[in-house]
Amino acid sequence: MRCLNVSGRVRSALRLQTGACGLAIAVAFCPVMQAYGQGATSSRVRPLHVMNLTKVYEIDADQLDANRVSAVSAGPNGVLVSIDSKDLIVSAFNSQTGARIGRFGRKGQGPGEFSEITAAAWLHDTLVVLDGTTMRLTLYSVRDGRLLGTTPIDRGMFERAFPIELIQAGSDVYVGFVQRSGSSRKGAFGGIRAPAPAFRFARVAANSIAPFLVGAIDSLEPIEDVAAVECIDASKNIHLFHPPFPDLGPLHTITSDGRLVTALRDSGVISVLLPDRTRERFSLPVDPVLTPRPLWELQMAPYRKVADKVSVTCSPVVEMPRFLPTVRQLQNDGNGRLLLQLSSATGFIVAVVEMSGKVTGAFSMPVDIDQKAKWSMRGNMLYIVAKNTDGLQRVIAYRVGN
Repeated sequence: MRCLNVSGRVRSALRLQTGACGLAIAVAFCPVMQAYGQGATSSRVRPLHVMNLTKVYEIDADQLDANRVSAVSAGPNGVLVSIDSKDLIVSAFNSQTGARIGRFGRKGQGPGEFSEITAAAWLHDTLVVLDGTTMRLTLYSVRDGRLLGTTPIDRGMFERAFPIELIQAGSDVYVGFVQRSGSSRKGAFGGIRAPAPAFRFARVAANSIAPFLVGAIDSLEPIEDVAAVECIDASKNIHLFHPPFPDLGPLHTITSDGRLVTALRDSGVISVLLPDRTRERFSLPVDPVLTPRPLWELQMAPYRKVADKVSVTCSPVVEMPRFLPTVRQLQNDGNGRLLLQLSSATGFIVAVVEMSGKVTGAFSMPVDIDQKAKWSMRGNMLYIVAKNTDGLQRVIAYRVGN
């Protein structure tokens, strides 16, 4: 059976199945990296409810006025923000109409300024912006553009940890840290082999002036799909962490009731760490796709060039991952369901997954979605960053319906 996307000509790949539960629609998932130009077939079929997208409005490139939008995020207060990761500007829009509300932020290291915008999330109706370079959190009241506070992140609870993401957990926000999970060791090629990283999470709380971190969650999840580059010249004592693909590595989200969800991108395995520290696992209805050697060599080339820049000879023999990435993004909808963007043969599909592992629905992402930008969903509204053929970006709002 040929594996197709849910939209367009994929209608021919849908088949009706009648069972005890009545009429259901089945879609064949093919976890193939369309972004890498690869194709594949799959015989696995899972019953799904296909959801439709209806376009509500579009913020075109002129209205967006941004150089490189890396993410959009919809808040609980009727505000949608876009993150310009090049000019380091946050733009705010009415999430229902797309009308501009304001913009704030700029390059710098003073209050309300950024060296990098790593991520953004909503602490109730306050926008939290993470600057991973300066390791600071900045809080804004977006409706009136007021800067509420900028404060360094206290890493005291996590030794050798660096903030890399913000995770929306209902009305709470967690900072995700990557941490070296152990000491370096002698590698097989005589140099230094850095350990695979571990991940830690701390909840953000806020007083009237600035945010601070409280509590912590340890992912306790072995990271099987992250490798470390071995460097031959041990005297340099430089550690280069190398995910096998630029977008490969574990994804995390945290539900409003405190469950930490980890998705391994290449296998579709989902791990759920419950508040009582017990763990549950389930697998998505996808078939892993073996990594083609030519594709691996293509993806490795930029990392090999790093050796010349840092004057460290890194081993060209790095273990090739067995499977291609399957899960591209992981979010939760705030109502106890997971939203997973999966690769298919002709594009991307978002699967709606209950915490039990049951896939209850799916919709196809628009073909012009910018694959590198993070999308956002709140209620039944989906907000994506799209890219024109000339490379200009725009933001589109869709209503997700049955």
